[in-house]
Amino acid sequence: MSETASSADETWPLRRNVTVIARDPNGLVAFSKPAGVLSHPNAEGDEPRSLLTARYDFDGEFFEWNLEGEAAPRRLWLLNRLDSATSGVILAATDPNLASEIRAQFKRKQVRKVYHALVFGAPRQAMELWRDLLAIQKRGGQIRAAASAGHVPAESRMSVVRA
Repeated sequence: MSETASSADETWPLRRNVTVIARDPNGLVAFSKPAGVLSHPNAEGDEPRSLLTARYDFDGEFFEWNLEGEAAPRRLWLLNRLDSATSGVILAATDPNLASEIRAQFKRKQVRKVYHALVFGAPRQAMELWRDLLAIQKRGGQIRAAASAGHVPAESRMSVVRA
C-alpha cells in the first residue's frame, strides 16, 4: 500500500493510518504514527505492522524500497522511535548526512523532546519530577531499558495541563 506525501514527487510505502505531517526541502520528514504501529519491524514478518511497509536495515537504521523504473533504491533513515502502543511524531531523513547530524544532536542532548499524555484520574501533585538511572540492553536490534538499575541518567517532569 502506498500513499503520497505532501510533495508530489515522493511516494512512500506508508502503513495504513500513517501520515506525513511535514517535509523539509533538506530531507527531514515528520510522520504521525498511530498507536499500534511499530516504528520499525522488530522481527522478520513485522513489516506490515511498521511505519513503512518496506525492508528495514537494522545496522544502518533505515527503510529501503524500490520504485518502479528506478535503478537505485530509496532509503529513509529513522531519527527517533516510539513504542508501538504510543502515538506521536516520528522523524526521519531522506539524506544519510542529515540523518547522521541529527542523530548526533540527539546523542549530545541538543534536541528537546516533549511528550504529552492523556490520562484518567488525577495525580497527587500538579507537578512532579522523577530521576532514574536506566539500565540499557541492546539485543538483536532491540533496545530495552529498566529504571533504577543502571548508569544512564534520565529525568522526567510531569505537570497537569488541564484537570
